[in-house]
Amino acid sequence: MQQDKKSINLKQNIKGGITGSLIFIIETVLSVTIAMKSFVTSKMYLPILIICILISGFVSGFCGTIKVKKNGIYNGLISSLLPSVFVFSAICIASKSINIGNILSIFVILFGGLTGGIVAVNIKRNKKIKR
Repeated sequence: MQQDKKSINLKQNIKGGITGSLIFIIETVLSVTIAMKSFVTSKMYLPILIICILISGFVSGFCGTIKVKKNGIYNGLISSLLPSVFVFSAICIASKSINIGNILSIFVILFGGLTGGIVAVNIKRNKKIKR
């Protein structure tokens, strides 16, 4: 019984991580396309990237915790590990170096995952009240 709960929990965390990684790819492609078409200044690229990273971490933590409905901090962090490795690798490859900004992206996505896990646990489902 305990093993089944752990395997369900692990499956949800992996699904959340994959979802967060896909969300990051989609957000990045969309934001780059919009930035190129609307002639956004280069000073806005970093804030846009940070917002994309934070949202993908939130989505991965939320998706990894929503069905489990407990241990939001733990499940949110575990779910956001896969996207954090993916995002860190993508940023290091794009910038061709490792610096403090790249390392901070890991903390941003883990914070997003932590927040998503907490929100997923604390969401209340609407139940129909019988009278």
